[in-house]
Amino acid sequence: MVFAIDERSGMPETELVRRAREDWQSPYADALMMRYMPYALTCAARWDIADPCADAEDIAHRALMDALEKYDPGKDATFKTYLTLRVNQIAWAEQRSARRRANAAQVVSLDSSEGGAAGLQDLLCGSCSAETEWLDGQVHEPIQKALGYLPEIEQTIVLASVLDGYSNQEVARLVDMVHNHGMNDRSVIRARNRALGRLAQYLEGSVADIF
Repeated sequence: MVFAIDERSGMPETELVRRAREDWQSPYADALMMRYMPYALTCAARWDIADPCADAEDIAHRALMDALEKYDPGKDATFKTYLTLRVNQIAWAEQRSARRRANAAQVVSLDSSEGGAAGLQDLLCGSCSAETEWLDGQVHEPIQKALGYLPEIEQTIVLASVLDGYSNQEVARLVDMVHNHGMNDRSVIRARNRALGRLAQYLEGSVADIF
């Protein structure tokens, strides 16, 4: 178990978190907010999110509340480390959501047939345009479900590289930020191929042909 001494209260970090959980209106919760909110803001500000409804302060606050609720002191990580991951995970989700809304009018297809079948990008982004509406409940749902069976790191790799067009190097940096897991270009390629293979195996039949 990792112990980090909170500089403001002088008590172990895990103890401060425990007491803050007991009463979110207590001085301990205030001390935790004062201690970590500036750091969470700094982490959130690194992300370029073109959405006024999800600014750095909003992301930092949500991440801090989420980390306070879900942090497990028994894990070999400090609260600050877990908070960093939650900020990055929430920020990336908001960034992807903002991009989808900005590109909602565009029809982007991966491996689409001449008949107009939507590609993987439309399916995973939850497109509801007229061109892809026929897929609801037929292809979109199975793919979303299949993604849920992948490990979180592989989900991130598929979404970032296949959907968002990130380079292998960008995906590696993203995985490090969101999952605290080091990767290089080759390991990203291996993980992506493994993930797509699992998706195709799970989906089978005609849906697997999309990949």
